Amino acid sequence: VEVAPAYDHADITAIAGSMVAMHYLGLVAERKARLEDLNNGNTVAVNHAQGI
Repeated sequence: VEVAPAYDHADITAIAGSMVAMHYLGLVAERKARLEDLNNGNTVAVNHAQGI
């Protein structure tokens, strides 16, 4: 998404985009760790992201 500089002088759009990317990467990393634990026969203690 591109926003005209006159309407986004504080780079809020860029900051929001980077936050979305960081949250997504965190979810991907957590899912990968869960799958590796399950494949090794370990139980997963964190349930807040179940079904991702």
